[in-house]
Parts: sequence; C-alpha cells; structure tokens
Amino acid sequence: MSLNGDDDEKKFRKKIRKPSFKYARQFSDTLIGAHMDGSNRSKHKGVSKAGMNKMACETYPNFESPLTQVYRDCLFKNEVFYAKNIGFRTKDHIISLVESEKKALCPIDTKRWILSNGITSLAYGHWRIDAYKSMIKAGMSPELAEKRAMSVKLKPEIESLIEEHIA
Repeated sequence: MSLNGDDDEKKFRKKIRKPSFKYARQFSDTLIGAHMDGSNRSKHKGVSKAGMNKMACETYPNFESPLTQVYRDCLFKNEVFYAKNIGFRTKDHIISLVESEKKALCPIDTKRWILSNGITSLAYGHWRIDAYKSMIKAGMSPELAEKRAMSVKLKPEIESLIEEHIA
C-alpha cells in the first residue's frame, strides 16, 4: 500500500494515457517514477550475504564456522551485530561507491508479539493478543492470562466462516 501521493499518481496516469501519447501504457510506470520523484519506491535494502560472511570472519577469525557462532551469540548472549555494505550510487550521472554500516542481526524481533517462553510469537493484530489484553484488564495475572489466551478456541461458527473464507 502506498501512502505517498496516490491521488497525484492516479491523476498523472490519466494525463499520460491520453491517445495523443503513443507509448503511454508501456512507459507509464517509468514516467510516473520520474514525475513523482520515486516517492513510492522503498529504498531500504538488506545486508548482502558477502557482507554477513565478512563480518562473521572478522568477528570470529579462529572458528571453523564463524557465521554459526554469530547466530549463537545473537540468540543466546543478546548481542547486536553490524555489517558493512559497499554499493553503487549515482547522482547527476556520476557513479560512486558508497560504504554503509547496517544492523545485520538483532535478538529482538519488533515485528511480532513474543510470548513469555521467548520462542512462540504471534503477529500483531492476532485475536489472541486482544483476548490476552482483555484478561489483563480484568485483573488476571499475566502468566495465567497468556496461558488461557493461547488455549482458548474460537466459536465453531466463526471457525467455519474462516475456513470458508480461506477455501
């Protein structure tokens, strides 16, 4: 879902797809990217595999499998690892190499609701999280509320609706 000027993009698409412009349909995405200054594209890029291996070998040079040791330390010792990436960038038709340092591994998963055992997780917005929160508001202990929220079942009619929707 794009939040950066959807209306402007729709207006521009209508404008360039007029019959007077011969190849508008083929080049519409390119033209929109140029016109909208690329505001809809995500520029976030991950860490390359080569960057991860280099970081692991520099951190643990004497180990047989340094990447495995990096993963162990991240999970069990709660260490955060950073890796350097080298990439090409262009500005005003001038190509240059840019070195950036990014967070490669982090023990904290901020995109999921992690349960007290540290292993099981739920997606944010899951109905069990709402059940857990309502039990906490009712004055139940967090341990008992989590146990009950994980063991509670949906009503049969709701389950059948979900199964019909999925099928």
